[in-house]
Amino acid sequence: MFMTVMTTVCNLQARAQVRPDQTLQVESSFVTPIDGQSDRIVGGAVRGGNLFHSFQEFNVGEGRGVFFANPTGISNILSRVTGSNSSNILGQLGVLGDANLWLLNPNGFLFGPNTDLQLAGSFYASTADEIELGEQGVFSAIEPGQSQLLSVSPAASFFEQAAQQSGSIINEGNLMVDELQSVGLVGDSLIQTGSIVAPGGSVTLVANQVDLADGARVEASNFGQRDAGTVRIQASDYVLLEGENTRVASAVLPGTQGNAGVVEVVANSLTVKNGAFLSASTFGRGNAGTVKIQAVESVLLEGLDSQGRGSRAASVVGPVGQGNAGAVNIKTQSLVLKDGAQLSANAFGEGNAGTVTVRASESVLFEGEDGNQTPEGPTPSGATVTSETTSDEQGNPGEVNITTQSLVLRNGAILSASTNGGRDAGTVKIYANESVLFEGEDSLGRASRAAAARASDTSGRGNAGEVELETKSLILKDGAFLSASTFGRGNAGTVRVIANESILFEGLNNLAGSGVVSENNSRGQGNAGEVNVKTQSLVLKDGAQLSASTFGEGNAGTIFIEASTLSVVDGSKISSLTGSNSSAGAITIFVEDEISLSGENSLISVGAEEGTNGVGGNIEVSADTLTLEDQAAISASSEGEADSGNITLNLHNLLKASNSSITTSASQATGGTIGITATNTIRLDNSNILTDVRGTGDGGNIALSAGKYIIAFGDSDILAFSQDGRGGNIELNTPIFIGESFTFTPNIVNFTNLDGNGRVDINASGEISAGIITTPDNSTIEESLTELPDNLVDTNDLLANSCIVRTNNAQGNFIITGSDSLRARPGHPAAPSLPTGTVQTIPTNKNTAPVHGNPPWQIGDPIIEPESVYRLPDGKLVISRECSK
Repeated sequence: MFMTVMTTVCNLQARAQVRPDQTLQVESSFVTPIDGQSDRIVGGAVRGGNLFHSFQEFNVGEGRGVFFANPTGISNILSRVTGSNSSNILGQLGVLGDANLWLLNPNGFLFGPNTDLQLAGSFYASTADEIELGEQGVFSAIEPGQSQLLSVSPAASFFEQAAQQSGSIINEGNLMVDELQSVGLVGDSLIQTGSIVAPGGSVTLVANQVDLADGARVEASNFGQRDAGTVRIQASDYVLLEGENTRVASAVLPGTQGNAGVVEVVANSLTVKNGAFLSASTFGRGNAGTVKIQAVESVLLEGLDSQGRGSRAASVVGPVGQGNAGAVNIKTQSLVLKDGAQLSANAFGEGNAGTVTVRASESVLFEGEDGNQTPEGPTPSGATVTSETTSDEQGNPGEVNITTQSLVLRNGAILSASTNGGRDAGTVKIYANESVLFEGEDSLGRASRAAAARASDTSGRGNAGEVELETKSLILKDGAFLSASTFGRGNAGTVRVIANESILFEGLNNLAGSGVVSENNSRGQGNAGEVNVKTQSLVLKDGAQLSASTFGEGNAGTIFIEASTLSVVDGSKISSLTGSNSSAGAITIFVEDEISLSGENSLISVGAEEGTNGVGGNIEVSADTLTLEDQAAISASSEGEADSGNITLNLHNLLKASNSSITTSASQATGGTIGITATNTIRLDNSNILTDVRGTGDGGNIALSAGKYIIAFGDSDILAFSQDGRGGNIELNTPIFIGESFTFTPNIVNFTNLDGNGRVDINASGEISAGIITTPDNSTIEESLTELPDNLVDTNDLLANSCIVRTNNAQGNFIITGSDSLRARPGHPAAPSLPTGTVQTIPTNKNTAPVHGNPPWQIGDPIIEPESVYRLPDGKLVISRECSK
């Protein structure tokens, strides 16, 4: 495209330099020489403060100069080209005074590599057909005879006619004006490889297409002690920035003082590639400005330059800067950052971090590197959106705000409002109406993440910030995570997640756990924070985690989960642990339907690690059904000198545990209590409920309450040990307790002596004294359950073929026991019902002996109701009735 415009629009053949036309009649322009290399333009039509010139051709040759005379009282010099050729400005172009210069040529402009503007005022060039002068005046290049020349300033409507342009503007040179002045270019297409500089002033580019490439520079930065200016680019089609050092900037430069300005792009689409950037930053003394991007369809930032610097939009405080970061605001339909691209409102110097705000009506994609290798090795290039601070000085945190339908972070992409210095981290807020997906790592193993963390500089005292995420569906996988952790002296922050439908946290081969963390790292001195998750379906798998732990000197945090279903499988964990002398946190879970824990190391856990004085935390769970299987566990422990925490499970239906455990433990202090309430049933299958104290502290109490049954099969144990203290109390509050091979096992205070014996043990032993064990009074089955024989009884053998005549000899008694059995006599009420659970069909067995013979009755025979069971003289029992007298 560039070469096409060069050859068709900007023919570089020799042309007449300046040739006035006669359209202004007696007010026509004249060219007079200044010296052998320069010409002066005089004459023209004066209307108030406006001076009008008209030319058939207007060019400035290489090494030559053209200067407009500036009569007294003239503030605007307006020149048009009525011929059919574009204007080639290859040398010096200027005004001999302070007036602004306006050029109009519908055929286009070429500003060559040696173009030099010699102006005290502003410079404007347009390929429009005409310039409007208020509501009635017009200065036309295609219909010069219809012009109405007025004294009205052309500035009001000059930039409103981009869609009507036909010619292109190419700038290969350096278009620079004095401080506080402006440059404006309006064309069908603008192609720039050179520079446009308006120190402290304004630059406005308006076209259908805008291409900036090969180090092109559009800048309104400050010089000296003034504020920077404004850069605005408006395109009805696209804006493209491409290549190393290509930039659009309004910055505060090093060694200067003042505030940065505004960089604004309004287009149908914006693409920033290969290290190009937009900047409203400060590197001197003053605040950063604002980068505003509004693209109807799409915004794409991608790629690195040769120095490894990513394409970016930034409003930052540089390392030697003193001031506050500004804002980066993007509004579009679709936003993509990839391969090292960045959005940044960081404060690397002294000052506050800024704000990055993205509003994308459809989708946002932040994608890291694609895994390609360079000859020097992998190039880390995760896309980043940051509002971070590094200075130890006081200041405010920044924010990252994303609002969209669908958000994807991939291959190590980062959203961060973190701090490395002495100040607080900021806030990351994500609102996605449909879905959020974080997945993948970069080549250095760094996962995709959203963080408002207090980073690794242990000299800093700042606190971590907050991460807020709200969507319909959230997926974090391949080690991706949300973090409000602290690695320094400050406190961890809060992570709040709301997903109206579902959340999936999926780890990476049990090695990198995706999930949510608000932790105090081992070098930190602050408290862990809060993790708050609310959804319909929550799944943690393959080592995923929710953690509010502390491994430094502070307290662990809290985890709160509200869901309809919760599944923790394949080594995933929900934990609030302390590795210090501070307290462990608390885990509170409210689930409407079922909680399922499955797989080795699948845990819900609170506790204090060995060598600490931290108090163990508590676990509180409320659900309809809780299922544990395949070595899953719920635990509250204290491996240090403090008491263990407690576990409370409130179940509206039942607890099912298979090859799993629910435990509290303490090494040197009092054990925690376990309280389980199930409206229906508690069922243990090779599973343990254990409070274990391995020191002098008293054992924890166990209270199990079930509305119907407590059932224990296989090697299931209910134990409240204390190795050197008093055993805990065990209470089974239920109508029926069924224990397979059940036995009380006193005077054993070591779990390993009871584990693996193939029976159900209940033990509350302690070195000083045993605890109290309370079981149901009259419905405990203390011996082994007995299997029923496979052979079926022939009912014909139980029926007498005739009535029975009693003898007068007393033979014994028939006692009816149990419930739901025979009536004492016909007409008597039945015994009260004792529930026995769901009735199931006895499975067919090939070895079962068939019922022999044909029954002596046929369908339709009258039914004679028996009265009792009678013992015959041979001892056989039959069912019959007495003969009538």
